[in-house]
Amino acid sequence: MNNQDLDLAARLRTAADFIRTHRNDDPATLRLACAGKKLTFDPEFAVTQIECRRKAAGKLGDFISDDFIFPTVTSAEQASCRQVAAFHASLTHRGEAILDMTAGLGIDAMTMYRAGASVSACEIDSLKAAALLHNAGVSGAAGLRVINIDSRVILSEPDSRYDVIFIDPARRDRLNGRTYAFSDCKPDVTALLPMMRQKAGRIYIKASPLLDCSLAAAQLGHVDRIYAVSVAGECKELLFEISGGNDSPASSREEISCSAIILDSEGRQTHRLDAALGNNAMQGRYADKMMWETGAYIYVPDAAVMKIAPWNSILDSYPDIMKTAPNTHLFVSSRHLPDFPGRIFRITEVPDKKKLRSLKGTQLNVISRNHPLDPPAVRRKFGIREGGDDFLICLGTIDGPLAVMASRVRT
Repeated sequence: MNNQDLDLAARLRTAADFIRTHRNDDPATLRLACAGKKLTFDPEFAVTQIECRRKAAGKLGDFISDDFIFPTVTSAEQASCRQVAAFHASLTHRGEAILDMTAGLGIDAMTMYRAGASVSACEIDSLKAAALLHNAGVSGAAGLRVINIDSRVILSEPDSRYDVIFIDPARRDRLNGRTYAFSDCKPDVTALLPMMRQKAGRIYIKASPLLDCSLAAAQLGHVDRIYAVSVAGECKELLFEISGGNDSPASSREEISCSAIILDSEGRQTHRLDAALGNNAMQGRYADKMMWETGAYIYVPDAAVMKIAPWNSILDSYPDIMKTAPNTHLFVSSRHLPDFPGRIFRITEVPDKKKLRSLKGTQLNVISRNHPLDPPAVRRKFGIREGGDDFLICLGTIDGPLAVMASRVRT
């Protein structure tokens, strides 16, 4: 780290009054207002702090204090949210030695440290490493070991050995475009995995929720479990758990376990659904016309559940539930099942064509699954205004397209 990087705390002190005064102002407007002026502080640094605090306020929670420093805007955008970081920490044990190979802003590393682990956090960028060293000291993680080095160097040391290796490879290319495949990320975990397995008891690889679970597991090999993690209904990541050692690759194993982890906005785990990867070949329990009546319940799986597609596991866990069609990932039941891992709606009306035409000007939320019309097209066709408390759910059933009026059931 050079002296300029190490002087982040001083830069924050000189800009503190400006940051407090303008914390609610538009960053672009502030940059224009500061342009060309001789100021006693670094205006770009100050505006970056304001911009990042606004972007990350709900995401990072109590990590953000007046003393917290954001090295770049990108670091705030790419950091794990506090809820997901807490889940990562729950997979570790007090006293375990952990290597975070791509620390970035360090939310995962600091959270695991605060949970009782011994954490070494590698960050190749000197500015980000300096910010992490400072932030650890003001965020209850002063004992965190921050190493400004390419983590591959640490990994190659003959005596290096860890209980856990955690890695969140950068999903950006040289032009700052998004990448998703492991081989396109930096570092390439597919190339590093053999060495990682020699150096740790287990490995956690964080990945984009856009990846296909089966293809990603095949690309990595050796995968024991895949976690799909959602927060407040949004799937945030896939996390691949791999055991260390020299056992056979995953392709020779009977199955890979999957878990949908559903967290609320405070990070509390509300549901967990376990299944085997590929457990989506339906058993043929589909809802017929008699199920679609006022008072019946529609079940919309959470985004994390959708990612692992555990349709048979859902049918096994809820004997009173039926799937609406082979390619419609909604369920219906005459019974209220409050512990279902997703949103629950109660049908208030099954409208005929005349009723649907009369909806013009009505304010409704539209959900469309395996239906000829997507939500914007539904709104255009029937003249529906978006919003309100009630829903129009359009879906494909084994008897053809259907639209029902419904209200959300609060659980």
